[in-house]
Amino acid sequence: MTSDPPSKPDRILAVKLADVGDLLLITPALRALHHAYPAAKLDVLATPRSAGALQNLSFIDELLLLDKYQFDHPLQSLHPARWGNLIGFARQLRARRYDTVLLFHHLSLRLGVLKHGALMLVTGAPRRIGLDNGRGWFLSHRIADPGQKRVVFIEVQRGDYFGEDDIERLEDDYGR
Repeated sequence: MTSDPPSKPDRILAVKLADVGDLLLITPALRALHHAYPAAKLDVLATPRSAGALQNLSFIDELLLLDKYQFDHPLQSLHPARWGNLIGFARQLRARRYDTVLLFHHLSLRLGVLKHGALMLVTGAPRRIGLDNGRGWFLSHRIADPGQKRVVFIEVQRGDYFGEDDIERLEDDYGR
């Protein structure tokens, strides 16, 4: 039986194994996490190709690297040398004793679900948070993922006129 996680996270791992553009999209969330839990250690797991985009950000304590591209195809994943490296990496992750792991990925492909599930579970973190479209069996805290459903954004403006005339809308649900 595992003990309940602390009410406030102490050791957070954010996971985004993606290219630079997608990795940069999570920086506001990382900054907000640091602001909400300034005493917590905040590490990010990224790919070697994109991790440079987050270097020198003061709110990230450590960048961990995993070349997920070695495991993108099922046949590649079966190579024994890759498993040895992965097992060593898994032991290192577990030794860090994260209490919270945030997965910043959609769970769209079966192989991806298996990879992310294994990664989340191997950390041993009692609090595993992520988007769930019905495939997040490994998450302890699930955030509903609407997937391809249409999302409506509502604009809120404060103050004086902001010069909306120069905004080109490709689609507008409100007929403006």
